[in-house]
Formats: sequence, structure tokens, C-alpha cells
Amino acid sequence: MHYPGQSAYFRAVLSESKFVEAKSKGTPWGPHLVEDGEPLDKSETALYRRVVGQLMYLSTITKPDIAFAVGRVASGMTAPTKGLWVRVKRILRYLSGTVHSHLRYGKDAKGMTLTMYVDASYGVDPKRGRSIFGYVTHLGTGPVYWGATFSPQWRTHPTQPSNPKHYTKQQSQP
Repeated sequence: MHYPGQSAYFRAVLSESKFVEAKSKGTPWGPHLVEDGEPLDKSETALYRRVVGQLMYLSTITKPDIAFAVGRVASGMTAPTKGLWVRVKRILRYLSGTVHSHLRYGKDAKGMTLTMYVDASYGVDPKRGRSIFGYVTHLGTGPVYWGATFSPQWRTHPTQPSNPKHYTKQQSQP
């Protein structure tokens, strides 16, 4: 069994952000938190970018459970708001409760099988008019590849084609 982990790095991120003793949260993302709001001042913006950069590193190396949330707050790097900072704080609170959690790699009941899980959420981002889907691939007992992405444009229905021109019947010219 192999257990890659970065609990020392987690603690350093939490310490720098002053979240070592923070009350932990059960999930890194909450459904009713607002992302808009007043822009952060210059010093808060620098801290926001530094912390989000550290979270991006964690989400790609050993913490796939925060990848979606970190991707959402990273989309506000150019103009972070107080609402986005609240989201970052929630991710940090989640991390404070999962410092000793880590990925586990080993054989599953069937050996080293490759399994992929995919999920989608229609209309999750009405502000930008996009849906999202996420995926994770496991080899044995541990994830080896994961991610999430937004659809490029709004669709009025999940089965509607992204470019209706490709599906319209061309009329012949007389």
C-alpha cells in the first residue's frame, strides 16, 4: 500500500492563512454562498492569489476532493471579491478537518482495475450560463486522474445540441 500525503504542506498553508485552529467544515463547497461582492483591497488580493495558488497545487497533487471548489475560486483570480474570499475560507476550513486524510493506492478486490466515474450538473452556473461535468479515474483503490470542466455555452435543455446549425435541414435552392 502506498499513501502519498502532504500533511506538513497542509499545515503550512493553514498556518500562513491563520486557519490552524479553524472550525472544520464537512465539504469544501457550500451551495448558498455568494461569489459576488466588493472587490478585495491590494493586500487581500495578494493573499487571495497566494492561498488559491497553494490550493491549486494541493488539488492537483494529493487532494482531488477540493479540485472543483478550487477551480471555481481560481476563476476569480483576476478580480477577487469578498464573496470569493469567503469561499476560499470554507475550503481552508475543510482542509483543517482533513489534514491527516490522504490518497490510498493499492489493489482492489479485483486487482488493479481501471474504473472511471463521471457526473454532470445541468445549469450549475446560471451567471455564466454553463453546465459542468466532472470525472475521476481510479487504478486499484486510488485516483490517478481527475478533473471538472464547464460546457462552453448555455443550452436550454441538456439534450439540445451545442450548435443547432449542424442539425438543421438544409433547404435546396430552386
